[in-house]
Amino acid sequence: MFKLFRRTQYFIHPSSQLKYIEMAVIPALLLSFICGFFLITSGDIFLMKEKAQIFGEIASLQEVMQRLSFQGQGQKPGETIAVLDKRLAILQNNLEMEYFSMVQQWAKTKMLLSFLLGVGLLFSGFMALLFSHRVAGPICRLKKIAEMFTQGKDIPPIKFRTQDEFKELADIFEKLRVSLKSKGVLK
Repeated sequence: MFKLFRRTQYFIHPSSQLKYIEMAVIPALLLSFICGFFLITSGDIFLMKEKAQIFGEIASLQEVMQRLSFQGQGQKPGETIAVLDKRLAILQNNLEMEYFSMVQQWAKTKMLLSFLLGVGLLFSGFMALLFSHRVAGPICRLKKIAEMFTQGKDIPPIKFRTQDEFKELADIFEKLRVSLKSKGVLK
């Protein structure tokens, strides 16, 4: 059977891996902030427009009722104004409750968006770390092999994992290993 390669160390070559992670996370972070900014700003603008429209309509109705009260003659217009005033108060209360509900829902949406962006960035960083192993692992291994060559030590066959990069370089090192071993250079 084949042996599973288990990571015992997540940062094989920290300086290069951290640069790789930075190259993956910083653009994602910038894009997330830009998209989040425009999404949140447009949502806030939408809420402000809705609020202005609601209060504009209420002010307009109040103005009409005031004109009616000044023009009113007798008992009948006063009763109409009282009914309109009651309905306006109910409408105003309902609209304010609806607006407050929208504001709360928008706050929840912003929190969820912030959470998802954070999780996305962490996931992006984690994936960048895993993919950096495909580069940093082989380079580190080839460095150790080159050091063993300089010391004349025998080296086991050189094979990389299927996802690793620089396989052609590993093949060249393997040919060098076989050649040096056949010439008796390696102990």
